[in-house]
Amino acid sequence: MNQSNYIRELKQLLQDRMPTEELKEVLSDYSSFFISGREEGRSDQQIAEELGTPAMVAQSLIEDQEKLDHRATKKIADPGRRFFAFIIDAFISICPSILASFFISSIIAPALFVLFTSYPSPALGLSVYAGTASYYQDKTVTVHSDSDQQTTTTKREYGKPSTSVITISYMLIAFYLLYGLICTWLMHGQTVGKKLMCLRVRAASGEPASKSAIFYREFLGKTVINSIPIIPLISLFTLLFTKEHKALHDMLADTRVIKF
Repeated sequence: MNQSNYIRELKQLLQDRMPTEELKEVLSDYSSFFISGREEGRSDQQIAEELGTPAMVAQSLIEDQEKLDHRATKKIADPGRRFFAFIIDAFISICPSILASFFISSIIAPALFVLFTSYPSPALGLSVYAGTASYYQDKTVTVHSDSDQQTTTTKREYGKPSTSVITISYMLIAFYLLYGLICTWLMHGQTVGKKLMCLRVRAASGEPASKSAIFYREFLGKTVINSIPIIPLISLFTLLFTKEHKALHDMLADTRVIKF
């Protein structure tokens, strides 16, 4: 059997059983075996006999691939772990806003709950926060009556916030939106929540996720696209029912979350 027939038969046996890019690499490797063999003075028939029949080679490669897939599947993070990591990260993302509420205005408190619950779709929480947090000021008024009694009342006035309040609010919003991205960059595929739950974001190939993949996943996927209200619901469905428990932002960035 010459090289072209061997490679053609091997391709037919493998083309529906492994990814296209991986198949190209396999065929390239086996072509190089023939080239190096001929340089050493062996015929194509001798090289083919040394390699084994295409059917034997294909079966061996498929079995190796199945073992790798099985090991990779065992490492895939289950939705439960990811949920608890999400809750931890959602809370951390609003922690600075909680602290600021003690100094800016107590009226922020209801908006913080909306920020927390809308973490999967940030635009909703930000719209409530921006419309509430910085633009109300409490003013205390003391009223004296003729009977020498004084009554203290608190009026809530709607007015222009100070420059410092505006600056702090922008910083809080930036932290809320960028916490996941910056943390995943700095912690090599982890946030605080993922670290506590022993999870890590990896490329679909199993290699460490690149910074560009993390940007697509954490900012374009989870922050920008997820701000469309229906998208988080679709992500929840794909997370629960796809084989590798991938959310839409994982599909966008070609990543997966593994446990270790």
